[in-house]
Amino acid sequence: LVHYRRHFGKNRSLLLDKKTAEKLLKQYTAILPKKRNYYIENLYSHYAHTLEAEPLDTAGIIIKELYPKYYPEFEKLHRRTSAHMFNMMIMQKEQFDEYCDWLFSILFELEKRVSTDGMDAFHARFFGRVSELLLDIWINTNHISYTEYPFVYMEKVNKFKKAAAFLKAKFFKTKYDKSF
Repeated sequence: LVHYRRHFGKNRSLLLDKKTAEKLLKQYTAILPKKRNYYIENLYSHYAHTLEAEPLDTAGIIIKELYPKYYPEFEKLHRRTSAHMFNMMIMQKEQFDEYCDWLFSILFELEKRVSTDGMDAFHARFFGRVSELLLDIWINTNHISYTEYPFVYMEKVNKFKKAAAFLKAKFFKTKYDKSF
């Protein structure tokens, strides 16, 4: 599973191939992208500064209700400053199916509890953004063995605009209104 703008690879012309992935999956249950580090804030505060926190908070409530053994990992979002982001992974089928059952049960419940009425298309995509933060919760709680692999952006990223938007979100409470 990869993101439409990101793929596993060392650069655009050297993407992860099937042979290498199969070799890695003989040693590990999952291949995940290299962790993304957030140097200024923790995962929760970054989310809350840049997007509306309600969907993430509600996901925490759902996890506490439906899957209490996962809740301690959810709480660590307030301390962690890195995560395997972008909903990217290659996993053994059995674990992938288990992950999807867990994840989608949370997301379907989240859909019942958080209305997208009145949200523009960018903000109504919160299901994907919340799910990015849930991957490590599932991986860590289930003690899934994994290796990390580099990822490459398939489109250009304007890092200046992205940094400026983050600073506006953090210091002037201006939420993101588009992807970068």
